[in-house]
This record gives sequence, structure tokens and C-alpha cells, in this order.
Amino acid sequence: MKRITPYLCINEDVGEIRCLGYLMSLTPNEYEILRAVLDAEEGIDRKGILQKLPEELQISENSIAVHICAINKKVNKMGGKKLIKFDRKIKYYVDDCI
Repeated sequence: MKRITPYLCINEDVGEIRCLGYLMSLTPNEYEILRAVLDAEEGIDRKGILQKLPEELQISENSIAVHICAINKKVNKMGGKKLIKFDRKIKYYVDDCI
């Protein structure tokens, strides 16, 4: 298990992400999108996320924001904050201060 932030861990061997110690129940699309955002340390836009996703997922650029919203809703239930934030300068990024 690889610790990303003090509150976020990923186990790529089994495809699990834990936030605040809780196992996140992510769809395959949400898991891959979150992995793409986590890999981009300097932030990433929707086009960049789309390029990092496996082709078999067949996700459109427009649906990425919907999946990020779903991820944030799940994390919000656990900790009351958004995990993935957006800034015009750095695009989508993972909030280290969840």
C-alpha cells in the first residue's frame, strides 16, 4: 500500500483506495480518474486525464467532471470535504488537507 497523503492510500495491486482509513467504493471509471489525478503532481486538465485512462473505459472528456463530482460526494460522506479540487491555474488536483 502506497501512502499518497496522510489521509489517502492506494493499493494498485488490488485496485483499492482508502481515504481516512475507509475503503472507497469506486467504480472502475472513478478509480482510473482518481489515479490519473493522483499521478499528476502539478495538476491536470480533463484532456490530460483522458489521455491517461485505459482505452477500454471509453470515457468522454465531458463526463470526467461528472465522475470527479461522484468521487467528491463519496469522500464528503467520509470526511466532510472534497478530495479533488479545481483551480484555473493548476486544474484538477488532490487536496492534501482533507
